[in-house]
Amino acid sequence: MTVTALESWKRFFEYAAISLALLSGIAGLLSLVLETRIAALKSQRQLSAEQRKVLIEKLQQGSGNAVQIHAYHTSVESNAYARQFMEVFTASGWKVEGPLQDVAASEPLTVGVRVVIENKDKPYPIAELIFRSLKEAGVKDIEYEVDPHSLFVIPSAWATLRVGLKPETFRRGP
Repeated sequence: MTVTALESWKRFFEYAAISLALLSGIAGLLSLVLETRIAALKSQRQLSAEQRKVLIEKLQQGSGNAVQIHAYHTSVESNAYARQFMEVFTASGWKVEGPLQDVAASEPLTVGVRVVIENKDKPYPIAELIFRSLKEAGVKDIEYEVDPHSLFVIPSAWATLRVGLKPETFRRGP
């Protein structure tokens, strides 16, 4: 073999080594991105099959009623969890609207799951049914949210469920 041919092979292997190093770096970076995404998906709130079953059974008592389901506008996790509630209400025979988008700048930031009521002392029966059903199904971080303006925005035939940020991923204050 001539010197020119050997130098040509040497350059080929140098380029191949550089290319392999670049590909290895890109593959490592993509692996890290996928690992982060998988961890995020695993930590999302999910309704278990048993929770779905209990909710459908309990909420069928309110079949024919209507519910608006809100989700925090920039949270993929909140919207995915809200869609699970939409499926349950639909399967229970409710009219469902949503997920409507809550914007934190215009209202208090919602964390957890909130059943909206207009009066703390006298919630509508369908709001009580939703709250009780969620509790009995073992859904976590549920509270009533008093919104005195809901009476003017939402007719009494409608209930409102707000699916906010996951409490474990949100910290208030410093």
